Amino acid sequence: MNDHSFSRKTFRALRVFVCLTAPTIWFAGCVSPNTSREASSGAVVLESGEQTLTPVNQRFAEALAHFSQGLSYEFREDTASALEQFLLAIEKDPENETLYLLTSRRMLELGEAERALELMEAFLDRKPENITALLWTSQLYLLAEEEAASLELLFRLLELTPQMEAPYLEAARLLLRRGDADAALEVTRKGAGLPGENRRIRQFHAELLLQEAAQAEEPMVSDALRDEALSVLEAARSAFPDHVPFTFLQAALVGQSSAAAMLPLYRELDEATGRTLEVRNTILVHFVQSLGENASQAIFVLNAYLRENPEDAFGHFMQGLLAELARRPDLAMAAYARVVELDPGEVDAFRKLALFMFQGDAPNRALQVLDTALTHHPDHVDLLSLKGAFALSFEKFHEAASALDRLNQLRLQGEPLEDLTQFFTLRAMALLAVGRPGDAVEPILRAAELDDELLEEIWRHQIRLVFRAEDDDVLKARREQVLIEALEALGHRRPEDPTIMRLLGRTNLFRRNFEAALEAFEETRRLAEAQEEPSRWIHEDFLFDMASTLERLGRDEEAMAVFAEVIEKAPDHAMALNYLAYMWAERAMNLEQALQYVQRALRLDPHNGAYIDTRGWIFYQMGRYEEAYIDLKRASELEPDESVIAEHMGDVLMKLDRPVEAVGYYRIALALGAEEREEIVLASLKRAEAAVADMVRAKREEAIADAAATARTAPDETIEDGSEEAESEPLESPEDAEDQAEPEVLESPGDAEDQAEPEVPEETPVD
Repeated sequence: MNDHSFSRKTFRALRVFVCLTAPTIWFAGCVSPNTSREASSGAVVLESGEQTLTPVNQRFAEALAHFSQGLSYEFREDTASALEQFLLAIEKDPENETLYLLTSRRMLELGEAERALELMEAFLDRKPENITALLWTSQLYLLAEEEAASLELLFRLLELTPQMEAPYLEAARLLLRRGDADAALEVTRKGAGLPGENRRIRQFHAELLLQEAAQAEEPMVSDALRDEALSVLEAARSAFPDHVPFTFLQAALVGQSSAAAMLPLYRELDEATGRTLEVRNTILVHFVQSLGENASQAIFVLNAYLRENPEDAFGHFMQGLLAELARRPDLAMAAYARVVELDPGEVDAFRKLALFMFQGDAPNRALQVLDTALTHHPDHVDLLSLKGAFALSFEKFHEAASALDRLNQLRLQGEPLEDLTQFFTLRAMALLAVGRPGDAVEPILRAAELDDELLEEIWRHQIRLVFRAEDDDVLKARREQVLIEALEALGHRRPEDPTIMRLLGRTNLFRRNFEAALEAFEETRRLAEAQEEPSRWIHEDFLFDMASTLERLGRDEEAMAVFAEVIEKAPDHAMALNYLAYMWAERAMNLEQALQYVQRALRLDPHNGAYIDTRGWIFYQMGRYEEAYIDLKRASELEPDESVIAEHMGDVLMKLDRPVEAVGYYRIALALGAEEREEIVLASLKRAEAAVADMVRAKREEAIADAAATARTAPDETIEDGSEEAESEPLESPEDAEDQAEPEVLESPGDAEDQAEPEVPEETPVD
């Protein structure tokens, strides 16, 4: 136990004792310090302003001192000394009920039930009509298995307080325990007739009647008990219409003769409890259980009821719940559609219908249902929240923002929202999507306060929208700018937050604004190092972003050092392994280690075309051209839209003396967008075309030479025009040779980071 903290039990005991005894301890017999008069006890208050305690007050003070000392011992876990002090407190103040009750409870907690009982018996000898002491002592007798003594005290309580519900309940339970059901019924009958708040004894009485009716051997007795139970329950439901157990007991009773008769009772309970989904689910469970937990039977009964009562909206709602239980969404939707048709006030039916349509890939219909619901309930927070979530999910951003703006107005007016975290997150996403970065700042901050991971989730949603606008340059630029403005505004509000700077860096990285990205990453590192746990931000994925940015800026030595730092922190960071291996391969350095790194990456992701391209390029730089060709060919099949892989294929084909195919791959590389490598690819293409021309020229010359040799070895044949003979078999032109190869479009593993990604991985930058 901590020496500087009280246990809850000790503090509670002290608080209760002080609260109950302080008024009498400190104010009984006290007079003004400026008044000279004799107190009723005979003590004198001095004129000097000093005062003395009366003998009664002196005893109270001593009792409090002993009790406080007892708590101190208890705090030190010295229970024996604590009890001794409690008992001394009782000696000083033997009329104090609170001391007896607290001390006896401590004894009971310590396993000294007999001493606790003796203590309370002593108190009852002094105060035999103390209600609290009588009830507590009856419980102690029951624990000691002295049922007769306990029952005697309970009956004494019933005489003293005939309007008190608890003694009736305890007496009836004890009589049942003793096997005297008739006596128990008599007690509960009296208790059920009490005026005022007596629902517990009424419920117990009804349950006891039904129990006895089920056990009665004589049909007439059984029927009489059931009739009495029905009468009791009808009166109880009239007095307490929202008390669920009364309705369930009556429903179970009438259901024995007609299951359909249960439904009107359920409907009345539904109305009395405000038509809440929680109560309706409870009703459904009770209905099915009452029919032997047979859902099929419940459906049969309900359908029969609805044929006779087709306008009963509650019945159709229950039909929808049963259909959900049976996993029949089509039937559930039909039932809920009928409910809202009959009663547009059924918000839960609208909500469920919209959810089923949403899950059934009918977004427009789901939104239409919510729009209809909102015409009847324009300020219903659940409907507005659902409308915002659905519209955002289906990229109807203006509808989402409108619904969530209204929800925000209601929140500011004091309307409670069930899930503030979700609300702020959805609103921030919607406002960014419609281009309102200034308005988005506040909900972003509020969401981040509730869950610091939500800042990145909101950012990720907007960056996905940026990528989905890849074919619309104007829209893409606008969405990027919105995100930049929001992050900059957030940075002004929270200038020491490394997360905001990191996201700003990543956004600029996606925009290919590498200088701005690096500046933000460096600021992120500075801010993170000032925090208690810098590793929350300076982790391997952050370092990867920073390294790739340095590489894009041509600061290769720094980039390779940071990639090495990533691998040191995370030896299985496949992207870093591949990136560094490719950088080394590009420079024809550390090729053996580069090969080891990319092999490790491929063990983690064996079908990654970028990694296979890197290995092929390492083989190329090692002069292992056949192995390089195999890898590059495979990479081109996996990544057919990557320009650099096509270029690599051209290079390896040139080394394999296959310039015709190389020409085709270089042309494909240019068609795919070689970007900053365009001049290099064009130069490679010219060399390949020259090689093709040389090859064609060589073949032509070889053909002419062969024709001449043939003429010399065939004297009987006269060739009038050797050139014409040679031209009878036309030679291949460079253009024809170039048209022979139609290689597939391939992708370079080294520049796989350049691919446009439609989805953003959790911590992987899109270069």
